[in-house]
Amino acid sequence: MPYAVESGGWISIFLLISFGILTTYTSHILGNCLRRNPKSKSYSDVGHSAFGRHGRLIASLFIYLEIFMALVSYTISLHDNISAAFPATFSHHSNGHFPAAKLTAVAVAIALPSLWIRDLSSISFLSSGGILMSAIIFGSVVYTAVFGGVIDDGRIPALRLGNIPTVSGIYLFGFGGHIVFPNLYTSMKDPSKFTKVRLICP
Repeated sequence: MPYAVESGGWISIFLLISFGILTTYTSHILGNCLRRNPKSKSYSDVGHSAFGRHGRLIASLFIYLEIFMALVSYTISLHDNISAAFPATFSHHSNGHFPAAKLTAVAVAIALPSLWIRDLSSISFLSSGGILMSAIIFGSVVYTAVFGGVIDDGRIPALRLGNIPTVSGIYLFGFGGHIVFPNLYTSMKDPSKFTKVRLICP
């Protein structure tokens, strides 16, 4: 998000706010769809309720494509950033360092067997790692801002219109949690509070 603000300018923050409002509203609509048809448990079920068999097929196709594209994005991010984070160990080239491409391949190979697990709840504890990493990143940013001597040099313009398409993608990626909302709704003890939860925890 900070990179997106720097690339798009301060005015692009209004784009981020707009996406937040839009995704909150669409999650409310999704909750209503699931509430009106208790048999619906996923986007595929919602697509079937709205448009029949073809709706189920199209919804399933888009969901699987989104999951695949997200995994590809994370893999590219791992490859691009591992050498920057650990320059003494990893490199894009094999000039005495362990190549980042090999580490990326190893990471994918380790994660691949999880696709064959029928009950993913057995590895749900791994999601706590994501929460921990988010907390560490947030703490690092706060620490750097408070103690790192960060100075505003005024280089961020008001608006860079040419970068808005790229910035839009970055902002939207931050709201990619929509894909798990049906699962969250169906696993809630009181699904009627789904919209309230979405407003409090965007």
